[in-house]
Amino acid sequence: MSKKRSALKIGKLGEKTLSKWATEADLIINRSDEDESGWDFVVEFPLDSEQPQTRTSLDKRIAPIQCLVQVKSTDSRTGKRDIKLSNWERLVKSPLPAFFLVCEFDGLNECQRAFLIHIDERLIRRVLKRLREADAAQSRPIHQIKSTLTYKEMHCIYPMNGNGLRATIVAHVGPSFNDYVVKKQKYVEEVGYENGGHIGEFTMTVQPGEDPLQILVDHSMGLRGPLTVEKIRFKDLRFGTEAVGLRKEWPGGEVEFLRNESEIAATLALELAEGTEIVKFPVKVIGPSGFAFELDKKYQKLRLSAPYLDFILSAPTKRQNKVSISFKVPWGETVPLFDLRPMSDLVWICWQAKSTTSIIRLHLQTVDGKSFSMAMRDPSDSMFESEELRKLVLAVRMGWQITRRFDVDETLMVQPDELLDCFEKLQIYASTLDAANFKVKLPPSAVETSQFSRVYVPIVNSLWLGQYELVLAFTVSGEVDLEREYADGHELVDVRHTIARVCHVRAYDRHKDNSAAKQSLFNAMVQQHEGQSQLVILKDINDHFVQ
Repeated sequence: MSKKRSALKIGKLGEKTLSKWATEADLIINRSDEDESGWDFVVEFPLDSEQPQTRTSLDKRIAPIQCLVQVKSTDSRTGKRDIKLSNWERLVKSPLPAFFLVCEFDGLNECQRAFLIHIDERLIRRVLKRLREADAAQSRPIHQIKSTLTYKEMHCIYPMNGNGLRATIVAHVGPSFNDYVVKKQKYVEEVGYENGGHIGEFTMTVQPGEDPLQILVDHSMGLRGPLTVEKIRFKDLRFGTEAVGLRKEWPGGEVEFLRNESEIAATLALELAEGTEIVKFPVKVIGPSGFAFELDKKYQKLRLSAPYLDFILSAPTKRQNKVSISFKVPWGETVPLFDLRPMSDLVWICWQAKSTTSIIRLHLQTVDGKSFSMAMRDPSDSMFESEELRKLVLAVRMGWQITRRFDVDETLMVQPDELLDCFEKLQIYASTLDAANFKVKLPPSAVETSQFSRVYVPIVNSLWLGQYELVLAFTVSGEVDLEREYADGHELVDVRHTIARVCHVRAYDRHKDNSAAKQSLFNAMVQQHEGQSQLVILKDINDHFVQ
């Protein structure tokens, strides 16, 4: 080994090594004229170096790789170098891929080992954290602060020539130079803010007896309206350190907690203790968010939210779990029928629990596989006792059953008031689709009871619900009862032991004329039952059809 050489001479050997390898690999290098730039060379790949083998238009050729390289040369094998924080900053914040090339010469004129260290996300995070801390301390300028670069066997260039250099750069950059640049810039902007980018301070007025922290917890979970506050101050917080000179202040305004990242998708199932009834629907699990400190146990709660329905699970006491339920009916609003199901299912199972004095079991299953179960007594609040609510719940459940058969269950838009208005028609449709027994009353002139012991009555019925006309075509069959009765001035006879056979279900746009389509369905049923005992065809059969 030769005598100790100057750093300048060793440095020139490293630069010549890079230049030689670039020539071998057909790479273009441009030297930096400013020593304070943080990098020595821009290394550029030829324009067509990484293009697909197939011919493409010139305007669509992939942008070639460009990267920054700072060369460090040494005669020792320390495995580390001290780099100025100002140089680190330039390499980290440049959108281009950046590398340190460390050449070890062992006192010779030819490079004996070469290491290419990619400034990856781990190093970017470390450098930006050091910069934030150095700025907060304001003790020394960053060109006087050094951060150590370490390199190991895993960073070796192999083979140690131009092709090895080129292959190593391509391996780090990946298949798309443009994607690399976008990803790096995004990471540089967002790293360090994982736990929130700001801490807020403000003053709020509360009424006597109110707990201000409880108000904030409820607001962060979306359980309260806008929060009016005074003297608002926000600090930019990154890696847990406040930025110098970036604090913002306002005299007052409204504060809103963002909950998107704290919401977890889950499925909530409610089951009677003996397992005789179960309902299930999707919910969002929302917890307190936006706090820079751990909340005391008494403030810990979960909100299980579904459309028009909320479960609030508070911290349990020694004796029981605490559950409160709130819901609202969107009277006068046009909403998806699907969104009315959770509320109606809840009321339904609470009725079942009350009538059987059962305890409701609550089961929560999150999308990531976590589960939770607890017992819940049925709510005895008077809000569950409204006759109007009871009728609406039944209408929603029947509407869901019916629209599923018509394959419009997930698209139907309806008003709760509309469901109540067509309650009786929903009952008819639900019974018919379930093939339940029911009655048909006919004028005696429609049947000749002395000749036929059984009649077949084809029916096409329409239910206008939401944006659809739901057409149900079916045949009722049964025996004619000779006893006559009067209803609303009409002489009627019963068709006993009635059975309905559903032939067709169709959903049409209610705003169009569907009379031709309905007549076609009716004709098809008449053809199907011709010759089977008595076929009764009435013009206004629906006027005499009752459950």
